[in-house]
Amino acid sequence: MLLIHPLRRAPLLVGASGRSYQKRAQGEQLVRARPERLILATAIESAPPSIGYRIRYIIRLRSLALASIPIMSKALVFLALAFSCLAPQLATAQVHAPFRWNAQNPKTPITSPGLQFSSCHSARRIPFEFVGNHIYLRARVNGSEPLWFLLDTGATASYFDAQKAKALGLAGQNNSVKGVSMSLRGVRLLDQDFSIRSFGFSAYDGHEMHGMLGYDFINRFVIEIDYENRTVNLYDPKDYKYSGPGEIIPLVMLEDDSGGRIPLVQIKIMQLDRAPIEGKFIADLAVRAAITFNSPFVNSNNLLEAPQKTIQANLGAGAMVRESKQPIGRLPTLQLGHFKIQNPVAIFFQDKEGVMVSPEFDGVIGSEILRRFRVIFDYSRQHVILEPNRYFSEGFEHDMSGMLLVVEGTGFRINQVMGNSPASAAGVHKGDILITVNGKRSPTLTLEQLRRMFLRDGRSYWLGVKRGDRIIQTKISLRRLI
Repeated sequence: MLLIHPLRRAPLLVGASGRSYQKRAQGEQLVRARPERLILATAIESAPPSIGYRIRYIIRLRSLALASIPIMSKALVFLALAFSCLAPQLATAQVHAPFRWNAQNPKTPITSPGLQFSSCHSARRIPFEFVGNHIYLRARVNGSEPLWFLLDTGATASYFDAQKAKALGLAGQNNSVKGVSMSLRGVRLLDQDFSIRSFGFSAYDGHEMHGMLGYDFINRFVIEIDYENRTVNLYDPKDYKYSGPGEIIPLVMLEDDSGGRIPLVQIKIMQLDRAPIEGKFIADLAVRAAITFNSPFVNSNNLLEAPQKTIQANLGAGAMVRESKQPIGRLPTLQLGHFKIQNPVAIFFQDKEGVMVSPEFDGVIGSEILRRFRVIFDYSRQHVILEPNRYFSEGFEHDMSGMLLVVEGTGFRINQVMGNSPASAAGVHKGDILITVNGKRSPTLTLEQLRRMFLRDGRSYWLGVKRGDRIIQTKISLRRLI
């Protein structure tokens, strides 16, 4: 397959450029002829992040060439490798400029001087926990114990929990701290800024959270998210070159008053017996749903007058939205780039105020769609790259219990009960505390496990709920609501 290189706009063969293949072929011949010239071949091939591939390439040649190279020559080879890895960092260390576009070539990103990678120009295989369709990364702040941070492309800034900031002695002005040292596996940020705020929505995930990593963090890297293996790779944008089979989709960066930005993608929506419509949607890792529509877009396109079925469902709160009841339905097809996504569940917001009435974007594409790809966000080149993974063909489902659960103590509080649902038929009430499921006590269950259990059409469970001083046993039989 031919792709267009994001910088040079020259054709690339998937895997590597023709030029790279030529260089590698030349390198093999040089090794066979004169081992010393391997140093020159190594220096030619010095542009990270592909340095990792080159190192593996040289290791593969070891049995052919290195066994016959004298000790001093071997030392020179590996010194050349080390220099080719470190030289770009040494060069950029002298340029004390913020991350910006190159003035002569606006398509060429420049490294942020506040980054320190442990290995060349990338930090790879950083593990994350995926809970509630959210990515949680562990990081240390000013040498603290590991803390949990939500990766959020929908946030124009990064945030830190007010209570934890006080415990760590992070003091600042105007509810913000600047120049914080932050370390993830394989990379250290010397000058990360945070806005300080209180978080009240972690109970909807059941996962500890001390902060959110938004635009001012994400903008410093090319971020590759591997949902299958639950890992994140962080690359220096200046040295990143993509050569995979994915589709490159343009981003429009929507800027707020503070200079923070969020990424928008163009999406086409196909409806039954109606012409397709298009809109600009935030690609938001921190939204659990597949796709949501802002109120103005719903009303101007008469989306709720379409023939598809909708229900009034209870939605949990998030960083920018409150707990609410909104219409939910299915779309026949939506198209993102060339990818056609069949029968996704959609939320049609009817808010009269708040962020979901904004006319500057038409809605949000969330993690229930994004998790079906290997996703590479490259803000420096203003695109996102999507490679379908093994989840791509999975069906879309919505909660089949009719209960909105939140974590409370060692149990789960039933915050809302949907009318004419399995939960209402089972006789559970808003405010009940769920303490057992099939006899298994709630401290041994997580909210994520319960959510997955309640996505199984036709399954039945015995629930033990506490109502006042009473313990009530009741049976819930799940069914698909939408």
